Amino acid sequence: MTQAKLLAYIVGEIAKLQSPDVIGINGAVTADKTFLAHSLYECLRKKGVHTQALSIDDFHNPRDADGG
Repeated sequence: MTQAKLLAYIVGEIAKLQSPDVIGINGAVTADKTFLAHSLYECLRKKGVHTQALSIDDFHNPRDADGG
């Protein structure tokens, strides 16, 4: 299955849901999770699905005590 077909399938399944609260994406480092999330976000918006993208990656590199 091509990347475009897989993305279209996932978007179609999400669009069928009555009211998805949160859709999470996890996986190994450098697995293109951010790319997938951005692609889903754009495709869902084009379908008229109210969408917000949130990230929790910031916890990987916490700032030091002085804010630097």
